[in-house]
Amino acid sequence: AERLDMLTDKYVWLCSDACANSQIFTDPETGKVDEKLRNKFAGMIGVKYQTGQGQMYEDFLDEWEKEDPFQYVGAGKRETSHYAPYAQDALHIYLKALFQASIIPGATITSDALVEAHKVANVSLMGLTGFVKMDDTGRERIRVFDIVNLRYDSLRADFTDFVIVGKWNETARYNGEGRYRDEIDRRFEFDYKLQFRDGTYDFPDLDVRNSFKYWSCNDGEEKTDETGKSVRLEKPDGQGANNIDKDYRCDEFIDCYNMSDEWGCPVSFPVLFIVYG
Repeated sequence: AERLDMLTDKYVWLCSDACANSQIFTDPETGKVDEKLRNKFAGMIGVKYQTGQGQMYEDFLDEWEKEDPFQYVGAGKRETSHYAPYAQDALHIYLKALFQASIIPGATITSDALVEAHKVANVSLMGLTGFVKMDDTGRERIRVFDIVNLRYDSLRADFTDFVIVGKWNETARYNGEGRYRDEIDRRFEFDYKLQFRDGTYDFPDLDVRNSFKYWSCNDGEEKTDETGKSVRLEKPDGQGANNIDKDYRCDEFIDCYNMSDEWGCPVSFPVLFIVYG
C-alpha cells in the first residue's frame, strides 16, 4: 500500500477484526509499540464483534483473572477472546433446549427435537453477551459490532490501541403479539466522531479521479481539470458546446461555435471556410 501511494489522505482503510487491533504494530515478544508503523495505519476504521457486556460478564472476568493460565489457556488477565462469551451463551441456550426436549417421556433427542424444544421453551437468559431472548424466529439481538478507529488523539494520551467510537446493531422487530417480524432494524450508533488520516473529523472526498485535458471553446485554449470531476465534457453536436474533449482539437471538423478548435491547426478549416465560403 505504501509503495502504491495508498497511505494518503485520499484513502480510508476499513478492516475486520483480523487487523483492527494493536497486534499489527506491536512487537509480540516485547509488547513495544512501533510508533512509525502505527502512524501508517492512523485513521483506519475497523469492525469487531462486540465482546461480553453487563454485570455477569464483569463477574466472569473477575473469576477468569484469578485462574491459572497454565491450566486454562488465556486466563490470568481481564480479557477473553471475542468469541468466548458467545460460545458460553450458546451452550446455555443449547442446555435449556436439551432440558425441554428431555422432559417429554420416551422422547428421542434429535436435532429436530432440539429445534422444536427451542421454539416451545422461548428461551431467555441473562448471559455474558447481555440479555438473550429467543423465540421461534431466532434471537432478538442478532448482531452487534463495535466500530473502532485508530486515532491520533486516541482519546487518552497514553492509549495506543484502536478506540471504540460506536457500534452496529441488528435487532429483530417485535410486533407486540409474542412473535418477531422478519424485518430487522439495522443501524449505526456513534458515541464519538471518526478521525481520519489527516487528523480531522471531516469526511474526506473519496471520489478521486484522474485529471484530464479538454478544449475550452469559449477561451480558445486547452485546459486541464486536475480534479477529474470539476468540468463536464460536452458533445459538439451543434448546441453551443463549450468544454469538449481535447481530441476534437484539430480533427478537421469544426466543433466549437466560434471555430476555435480549428484555428492555428496545420490545416486551418476556418480559413478555408472564409476563403471559399
